[in-house]
Amino acid sequence: MKQRYKATISYNGSNYHGWAAQPKQITIQGTIEQTIAKVFNQKVKVFAAGRTDAGVNALGQIIHFDLDLNIKCKQIKEALNKALPYDIRFNEVKKTHKDFNARFNAKNKIYIYSINTDKKINAIESNHIYQYNKPINVRYLRQISKKFLGKHNFLSFSTDEREGESLIREILSINISVNKKLVYIKIKGTGFLRSQVRMMVGSLLACNENKLAVKDINSFIKNPKKGQATYKAPACGLTLYKVYY
Repeated sequence: MKQRYKATISYNGSNYHGWAAQPKQITIQGTIEQTIAKVFNQKVKVFAAGRTDAGVNALGQIIHFDLDLNIKCKQIKEALNKALPYDIRFNEVKKTHKDFNARFNAKNKIYIYSINTDKKINAIESNHIYQYNKPINVRYLRQISKKFLGKHNFLSFSTDEREGESLIREILSINISVNKKLVYIKIKGTGFLRSQVRMMVGSLLACNENKLAVKDINSFIKNPKKGQATYKAPACGLTLYKVYY
């Protein structure tokens, strides 16, 4: 009888064409499914809490999958980590009930966008911290970021192609913190449209450079329309930090 497993994984997305398996592309999902098939001689489908874009990283991505075997969770974790590339890691594996769904049972998610404001480019950090290399008016961005809080139609801040599906998402909190020359934008929401976080951050940075104003952000939110927000922060700075159930 098949057992459903819930796993917490982390990965460096710089070498992958996003989460979702695609023909002739190296992806996180595809790599994990191929590794499970190789290690346990079973073809499985792996489902994630969120489909991260190409180049986006994760510290607390949640996945689920079914296996027809009877071994300890610790053995599954160790076997997969031994076979997987070093930039994908299983942090924890647990048995779960057959109705658990990593995507549809998720209540909230936290993304963190990391920015280097130092004039010097840090090559070592370039795969997970955006090398912005310009000063940021953090107080100003904190004021603007409040405009995103609450329930809104975020179509203006998305590349989503879905139709007939609600585009309303709720942003629960946005915290912008500073550690020396690094700025971290931590966004918690009930869910996110495709590229939403990157376009929100890109718009904040455009405001920082006076390319957008507060009135523009207000207009994008009150009058949602695809293509209004044209600034999208690079994928390398974004990390899926945690998923709540």
